[in-house]
Amino acid sequence: MTVRLSSLAELQISEAAADYEKKQHQLGLRFLDCVEAAMRDISLHPEAFRRLRGNIRRIMLDVFPWGLLYTRVPEGIRILALIHLHSDPKSWEEYLD
Repeated sequence: MTVRLSSLAELQISEAAADYEKKQHQLGLRFLDCVEAAMRDISLHPEAFRRLRGNIRRIMLDVFPWGLLYTRVPEGIRILALIHLHSDPKSWEEYLD
């Protein structure tokens, strides 16, 4: 199944990777590897991850305290946003509507 990033998710992932890379050499690449692994898992098992509201689901990244919000669309899967798992869940509301 095709998995595509929204422009917002793409920006959020790029910024988070850059921040990790500033903290430690190669950490940004490890973060991106985890994002890619999560996207692969979504493509293989889109219904396997926690449903938050309606058709919006969340997968948590391995190692890093982040998750991806996604939904099924006619073309496949759309990643809506990257969310920090230690943030207030109410801050995710804008992505759930």
